[in-house]
Formats: sequence, C-alpha cells, structure tokens
Amino acid sequence: KKRRMHWSRGPAWWYPVWAAIGGDQGEGEAVMTAYRIIGRAVLAVSCAAGAIQLALTILELAGW
Repeated sequence: KKRRMHWSRGPAWWYPVWAAIGGDQGEGEAVMTAYRIIGRAVLAVSCAAGAIQLALTILELAGW
C-alpha cells in the first residue's frame, strides 16, 4: 500500500529535493503555492502583453 502525502500537490521531484535541503512540509507547501501564483501572474502578464500587441496591430491595420 502506498502512503499518500497530503502535501504532494507540486511536482514529484520537488519534495525529495526540499526534504534534502532541510525544509519542512508546511514550508514546502507555501513555496510551491508561491511558485504557482508567480507562474500564473507571469502567464497573465504575457497573455495581456500579447493581447495589447494584437490590439495595436489591428488598430494599425485598420488605419487608426
């Protein structure tokens, strides 16, 4: 039987690495959450930048 850890929401490699560094489970979870939030923010910003670029291109083509 496999013992499932309640903190296994991040990438599988992250937890052994974190444990080896000496981080505890709570901190590991917090760091993963922070990475996830940062990842989403970066994605949102790049999507917004792409949308703005597209809008400017359309306006330019429309002759505004």
